[in-house]
Amino acid sequence: YLGNPPYDEEYEKRILLRESSGICNVLTVGGYVGHVLTVECCYDNSQLEKKGQFTSSGNLKQVIQESLVIAKIIAARYLNAEQKKLMSEKNIHIHFMQGAIPKDGPSAGISICSAYLSLLLDHPIPADISMTGELSITGEVYKICLLYTSPSPRDS
Repeated sequence: YLGNPPYDEEYEKRILLRESSGICNVLTVGGYVGHVLTVECCYDNSQLEKKGQFTSSGNLKQVIQESLVIAKIIAARYLNAEQKKLMSEKNIHIHFMQGAIPKDGPSAGISICSAYLSLLLDHPIPADISMTGELSITGEVYKICLLYTSPSPRDS
């Protein structure tokens, strides 16, 4: 028994802020440590002359930029005509929290797509759910690679 879990201030913030749509948690692995990052989407009304633009921020590298494009394509498949029209008329900005940390890799694809859909469908994702997985151009979700688990004592 490891005792009571330590107080997680970030988790408490996620719970309190989860009243709005467009927010999704991403499970990431860096080295030997796992992290929970937050992806936030919002309508960007700062450039009204441009319509249907997708912008991003949060120190994102090339592979994750590609995941943004794939997530947008897949999200559009789940929208009806009215929602697709909204998507083409509104500018959407997606932000990965903890901007000082460089982010790369395809494993946030499913979370990005879920955040887009959450915003466009106005349906919040529960704060106690996190996800990870690469999203293919056909909409398949692939497991992340290079993650190893040690066998539990029960498996021996």
